[in-house]
Amino acid sequence: IVIAGEADRAINTVNDFAMARYNPDGSLDTAGDAYDAVEFGVGGKVVTLVGSGALLAQTSSIASVAVDQLGRIVVAGTTGDLNNATDFVIARYLPEGALDSTNFNPSPVGGTLAGSRRINFSTIDTASGIVVQPDGQYIIGGDTRTTNAAATATFRYSLARINGIDGSLDTTFGSGGLVQVPNFPDGGGPDPPFEPAEP
Repeated sequence: IVIAGEADRAINTVNDFAMARYNPDGSLDTAGDAYDAVEFGVGGKVVTLVGSGALLAQTSSIASVAVDQLGRIVVAGTTGDLNNATDFVIARYLPEGALDSTNFNPSPVGGTLAGSRRINFSTIDTASGIVVQPDGQYIIGGDTRTTNAAATATFRYSLARINGIDGSLDTTFGSGGLVQVPNFPDGGGPDPPFEPAEP
């Protein structure tokens, strides 16, 4: 059982990606328990500072979690950038809770950690769901808007598909791996939050 969300880095500061894994009896998955010999993260918990460099000071939160065919944990969430905006983030973890930095986006750019990918559509991008497809690809869904000012923003549903083999965007999907629906005619935003359905 894996739960995911966010954890305060310190009181009244930014948040980071956070997960915990529980055994069938409700106990945290720690080293030497009765279920397996492998500890998940530290004491059954994992906290990830998604950004690097200047982006380390940005707040981040996981919105959705899934487990792929190889037992790896994939999460979708949202993180800030340096322009008072936000982006989608996908991260993949090995079963023991370490970022899959060797095989998933191993050479990132733009302040993202290896093992994760930042995805930008517009100004305010908010991821709300992730699905693992039968072919091992990952679909992230959410909504985007063009400005912080809700009254004048243009809202869209947005999708990204990521190659499971290396964490790159699947360029056969939409435009460069990204899809957006047309503008909402009344300027209103997606409600309720968009989430891709299981295949």
